Amino acid sequence: MNRKIFLLFFLISGAHAWTCVKFDFNICNKGFTEAACFNPGAAPSLLNVGYGTNNFQSVEIKEGSTQIKFYGCNDKCYLTIDLKVDDYDDDDPHQISGNYKCDDSNYSNNPTVSTQVKYRGDHPSLEYLPSASVVYKYCKEGLNINNNEKLSSKINGISDCITQLVNKPGLGQFSSLISIDSDAPYRNYAAVLYDDDDDVQMTKALINTTFHYLSYQSKYYKAFDVAFDSVSAKFKKMYEDLTPPACPPKSTINVQDLLYAVALIIGPLDRKLFVAPLMNIKGGDNLGYKMQTFISGSISNVARKVKAASLKKVSLKEMGSYGPETINDMKTSFYDSAISFLTGGEYEDLSVLDSFTFYDDTVDTVVELGDQLQPRLKAHFASHILNNFNVLKCTDNDRLNQVCNSKEINCECNDELIPGCRFQGGIFENYCGVTNENLFNLKEYSVNGDLSNPCNNVGGWDLTSGPCKLRVKCKSSAAVNVNLTSDE
Repeated sequence: MNRKIFLLFFLISGAHAWTCVKFDFNICNKGFTEAACFNPGAAPSLLNVGYGTNNFQSVEIKEGSTQIKFYGCNDKCYLTIDLKVDDYDDDDPHQISGNYKCDDSNYSNNPTVSTQVKYRGDHPSLEYLPSASVVYKYCKEGLNINNNEKLSSKINGISDCITQLVNKPGLGQFSSLISIDSDAPYRNYAAVLYDDDDDVQMTKALINTTFHYLSYQSKYYKAFDVAFDSVSAKFKKMYEDLTPPACPPKSTINVQDLLYAVALIIGPLDRKLFVAPLMNIKGGDNLGYKMQTFISGSISNVARKVKAASLKKVSLKEMGSYGPETINDMKTSFYDSAISFLTGGEYEDLSVLDSFTFYDDTVDTVVELGDQLQPRLKAHFASHILNNFNVLKCTDNDRLNQVCNSKEINCECNDELIPGCRFQGGIFENYCGVTNENLFNLKEYSVNGDLSNPCNNVGGWDLTSGPCKLRVKCKSSAAVNVNLTSDE
């Protein structure tokens, strides 16, 4: 039978006809060997579901041709190869022209590409195993990609797909075993990775990638756990260090505000901490940014869900002992959001899934992330203490300098923390105010002891600013009126 007619028969009948093609080409003064696998006989919903080697980007099957894209020398450049049916209707090598372009420049050329079909079959090649997302997309269509058999029930997420593909009831539901603080609960599923049975070979990619994803999330979960526990343990001393003397304490603190601010401190963290384990992945930098945003969003998520009256307000003085309960809710939200990715929830993102195929588990960021988190968390909690005592960073410091530096007027002012930055306050009606001693302690709660951080509200600080003219106690009230209350 003529191969063109044979392929057309597959397209019309819907039979499975996986094809894997090897490509050799030269770009950037470097030789590349890549492969791509696609199924021109797939159902319409799966027709453009393909996979390939590390630089594979996409496949699009059109009438009479198949267009394949690979990343080039970086993730801003790509090579497009337009395979005509004649180029893969036999096992002979062919030479065609590719189209190489870079999005970040006007560079383009047309390298010669050598192609040769390396596999045809009714299931994916065991030499070129499919990526995790391909296995999962077939699952969502109710198909076991290993053998083309229909699955027993509707799939609800990646973990459900793994459970049905492995099909070993004694292992339990994968979703019920998921954990990001320990790999012990789902270790039994790891045994499948050593199974030589052809019917589970495709499933291995999905299990491996899932383990990699959970391992990545586990690093940050553990880092948050250590950082929050450490800061909570120091909260009592922080409260004593920063509470203005003789101040009647404000009784409560808004937990929603507290949690939203915690989410905000993640944004300025060094992205290298999130990217380092992903450096051998194309687009790893963008993926690291996406995961950093995801983690911040998961913490914001629990702030939106704080409903119980007991959690809406927390005693400031008891924050050190009550804090862990609130923080545990935040870590639970982080866990739930991470797991949502695997259980068909709102965070499911298949563009992320395949990236973790090449994740480097040996890059340990727990200590580095914890070291960056702890001082920012301390600054964050310290800000809430000072804000709840109405301490202000003075926006009218130039005026204050006129009286604070004058011996004749004789006013009691705090020293400038750094030039141009002064804090006054407390409950101003009683002239209860934060002291130089309190403010000196800010150094202990700032990243690298840098006092410019609280002055500029960076490094986790979130202090309130405002005019301090009524927060200065002076013996010469007339002078104060002239110099501080005048609008001129």
